[in-house]
Amino acid sequence: MKKYVRFCSVSILMLGILFMNLACEMEKQVNYFQGITIAPTYSYHLSGRTDRVRGYLVKIPQKNVLNNPGLIILASAINEGEGYAEVNGSRYDLPGLKGELKNSIDKNEKNAPGKEGWYSYSSGDDIIGKMIIPLNPDHLQDGLNEIIIYMNQGSDGFEIIDAGIESVAEKSPALTGQTYHLLARGKPSSIRDFDFVYNYKGEEKRFEKDIPDWARRGKVNFYRAGIDWDHLDRMFEMFKEAHVNLVATGIPLDKTSAEYKRVTEFIERCHEKGIYVTAFNSLGSINFSDYLMNPDLEKWISRYEYGALRWRGEEGGRYAADLQNEDYRKNDLLKRAETQIDAGVDELYYDWAIGGTGDALKFFAEVRELAQKKGRNVTIYGNCKGNILADEVC
Repeated sequence: MKKYVRFCSVSILMLGILFMNLACEMEKQVNYFQGITIAPTYSYHLSGRTDRVRGYLVKIPQKNVLNNPGLIILASAINEGEGYAEVNGSRYDLPGLKGELKNSIDKNEKNAPGKEGWYSYSSGDDIIGKMIIPLNPDHLQDGLNEIIIYMNQGSDGFEIIDAGIESVAEKSPALTGQTYHLLARGKPSSIRDFDFVYNYKGEEKRFEKDIPDWARRGKVNFYRAGIDWDHLDRMFEMFKEAHVNLVATGIPLDKTSAEYKRVTEFIERCHEKGIYVTAFNSLGSINFSDYLMNPDLEKWISRYEYGALRWRGEEGGRYAADLQNEDYRKNDLLKRAETQIDAGVDELYYDWAIGGTGDALKFFAEVRELAQKKGRNVTIYGNCKGNILADEVC
């Protein structure tokens, strides 16, 4: 009987530990609550005030799931004493960034979606910092919580990029980190993007010794203006005249198609002539026409903050793909990469590498891993527009 009681006691203890672990996992999943941007109220406009920087609503179904709640903010160009946040009307002063700061970049026409500045200046200055401001639990409420960021008098302006509420360890307002690295391209930067970049230690960096000799700087003469399939002999003559040693082409997905056979024969002919071949891809887009024919593609499309599908430039052309979506990477991008590697290409070219820096970086690392499993040392060209961390993986 004692053995039975002892067994039951241990079993109950083990079950208790199991449920505690499950509870901890559940808490981790609901521990962060994202802020959604809101416009100024009508009364604010009537007041004549101009000190409001940005406002958010944060939905917390039950505030008691937060242990030591804190306001998390991504900001740029903010000095100590320049601003404060009101959380449901209660004031909290914001810390500042370190170093010499400048005013926020003007979001002019040059930086509109699809324009030059859109690639490099996606939400933020050269330096972006993450701040944590511990909150009094009594200042929060179940349901919607309003957060408004204001400038203090004398401030020359700053930018708030993202905000949310979660459980924190800090006991006083603190700048937990800052970076000059690009957090995202073609979409607003997020706290998630910052966390990846700030904690990334270059684990996936590709070193010069790993790069094939032919692909090194100064050794490539690249052609990507299209292949004239009806005049291939003349094209190869022009390649020779121009000393072209790298040519871009598209690779069809269907390995049984006549087009695939034609492309692989072209690749073989290039190799016979000492010319390398790169497969051209658009990493961050999904054709609107493809979406109309296959509505299931919606799950692969990036969304605006309020839920609408995100366009990549002109409406009616292409949607911006969600590179964070694992299903998209696995069942579209990596399948295409495998087909292209099997076709014999020497390089994979990814245009429109838009999305979070961590997501682009992770995908390029996945492509490298795929090539290594196939015994190939293909090069990867990511058109990252100055995103140094993503470029280094290629």
